[in-house]
Amino acid sequence: MKKTMCRKQLSTNTSSTCIAVLYFLLVPFTGTSQTADNYFKQALLNDSLQKFSSALQACNRAIAVNPGFAKAYYLRGKACFHLKDYKGAIKDVNKAAQLHLQNENIYLVRAYARLALHEYAIAIQDFNKAIVFNPGNSLTWYHRGYTNLQLHNKKKARTDFSKAIELGIKESGDIVNGFEPE
Repeated sequence: MKKTMCRKQLSTNTSSTCIAVLYFLLVPFTGTSQTADNYFKQALLNDSLQKFSSALQACNRAIAVNPGFAKAYYLRGKACFHLKDYKGAIKDVNKAAQLHLQNENIYLVRAYARLALHEYAIAIQDFNKAIVFNPGNSLTWYHRGYTNLQLHNKKKARTDFSKAIELGIKESGDIVNGFEPE
């Protein structure tokens, strides 16, 4: 019945009315066309499917509706990282932190972006902050160890890799065993 109504309207050159009817049938009425939360949910879904360009676009929409949406800035920063826009990733997670979103993931995205940009000393600072939030994350210890190696801090790297082994990363053992005795 509804399809017939739209076809009749389209054939009589009143397509805008048909589009409006379809819109209200397909999009739940919320008082606005889309809410920031709805866009953010789309971004989360796209992120989980590793569709980072789509996640970034949905975050852009969420931020356009709500410029103070810290979680959208974080997720957009994460998407930027996966799309190899490391400076954009840093900018967005900094904005999320400025909006009082504080958690391990903020510092990890920023640390990995700094690592990709070869900004090792700054990456170490972010890995340190991530460890404060979650000292049981073996990957953080592993990557901080790798970063310390890049800075030629073998003693600190050995300590980090040893902690990663203690927390369950076996690959760190191969690296630690490859160190020359000091």
